[in-house]
Amino acid sequence: MSLQGYVHQLRPRKESYVNHIGKIQNLLTEADTGKATKSEQAIVVAYNMKKGMSEEEAYKKGGIPDTEWEKVSENLKADGKAIVNSMEDVGNYLVHYGRGSAQNYFGKNYNLPAKDTTPKTDLYSDTGRAFSLKDAKGAVLLSPKGGEATGVVKSAIENYQKHESSQLDPEIDDVVNFLKNDLDNLAMKGKMVEVSKSKDSFTNWYLTKSDRKSKLKDKTKSNDKDIEAHMKAELSFYKIPKQDRNYRKKLISPTLMLSKRELDDIYFPAFVQSEFSILDARINPKYAKTQDEKDLYADNNKLKEQAIQLLDIGIRQSEFHKKFAGVFENAGGLKKYIIYEAASGHYKFTGKLGTSYKGDDLAVAKELLEFQVKGDKAATKLYPNIFNWSIENESLLDDFVLDFKASGKSGYTKFAIPTKSEKLLEFVIDDTYKNIEEELNNLISERICLEEGVFDSIKRGFKSAKDAIVSITNKIKDVIKRFYKTVIFKFTEMIRKILKRDILLGIDSLGLDFQASVSFK
Repeated sequence: MSLQGYVHQLRPRKESYVNHIGKIQNLLTEADTGKATKSEQAIVVAYNMKKGMSEEEAYKKGGIPDTEWEKVSENLKADGKAIVNSMEDVGNYLVHYGRGSAQNYFGKNYNLPAKDTTPKTDLYSDTGRAFSLKDAKGAVLLSPKGGEATGVVKSAIENYQKHESSQLDPEIDDVVNFLKNDLDNLAMKGKMVEVSKSKDSFTNWYLTKSDRKSKLKDKTKSNDKDIEAHMKAELSFYKIPKQDRNYRKKLISPTLMLSKRELDDIYFPAFVQSEFSILDARINPKYAKTQDEKDLYADNNKLKEQAIQLLDIGIRQSEFHKKFAGVFENAGGLKKYIIYEAASGHYKFTGKLGTSYKGDDLAVAKELLEFQVKGDKAATKLYPNIFNWSIENESLLDDFVLDFKASGKSGYTKFAIPTKSEKLLEFVIDDTYKNIEEELNNLISERICLEEGVFDSIKRGFKSAKDAIVSITNKIKDVIKRFYKTVIFKFTEMIRKILKRDILLGIDSLGLDFQASVSFK
């Protein structure tokens, strides 16, 4: 049988599969900076065309280069048109500004390593109205490194002290010190393993190869299922592979909880010294360029050492998050100032305090334009005063995130403030897909190579091309299964929390209409 025959035999409904992945990828808007930029450009051009311009006149008037507009897909153009049809009139034309540049006063005034000059304004009108776009399905106001995050909080404190009379909790100073001095230390350069797959590998070893299960059996009469649930729960406390807020309910007994010292002194070293392979957790081989990197890429024990470093960073992220979560939740009136600075860039780009920017610096966003697209329809909502929006949404700070943001062989800990991540299933899918995107793309690329006959290096270690295809196909299946399981878990947890807090909000989030009649006898 030909190589193509093997491929189709293994995946007879291949066309459906590819289209399905495409649908998942199409959900990545705010999460994918490149696509977000194209979406902004599509809105600008659609608006200008609605004002009577040709397509070429529209994108040139909007400040969009020919080479960039050529990359905007027809689907995004259709979305842009739908969004514009639901917008109010905001001027004679729009200009795209998402890739402009401005001066960063965090670095200048606070002597911070803050060099980002990307404006908060995504697009502006000829009348001077400056808009920040926000997808209603969920986004982040910011996800910066330490210098930027410090500047946001520090300027917000000064803004609060200028406009409010109440005293701040002294612990907020600890937050500033952490963002300034510690956040950027939770980073790693030259990594050759992926974060999520490193956590999965350690979890797999811990559950199946370590002596933890036998030690627990000596201390309890619980069955294997309960012991495994206990082991997963105690790891989740350390953010391995992820946190479980209900971990206590799954412990056999709190007295049997794994200590940090046991993890550091016993299980981390045992994992590194074991024969357990972590080669499947490696990043794309294209990042291993120097000879040292190539040697590291092939050294299983060295890779396990890197995995442990990443796990340790995750634990420290969790410790800091627990320490400061209460500080932010009890920050009172300060929260709206942090949200305002994160959304507008008022101080960052002007070096001045305030709650309603009236100047002409286009880098500062003055208005927030929220949009949502479903099929060929769209809805928009304009918030003309970002500070008022910040007051209404100050609780967003309660959900701040400290997590690893990786690209290639480098990664750092981001301080992120998400927006409305609880309200739509699409955002859950987006967030989950980001964790598997690189792994899935690599596997798909390998299959494409096999289809095209370029398989010598890929099938190394297999008896035949067929065996190689089977192996890769099974890995793809496992990734997809993991994706769906995670989405289902996150979505059910999200809805449970919403229903517990507000049943009507939960019903609305699910897109349901609820009608009832009551009679009394």
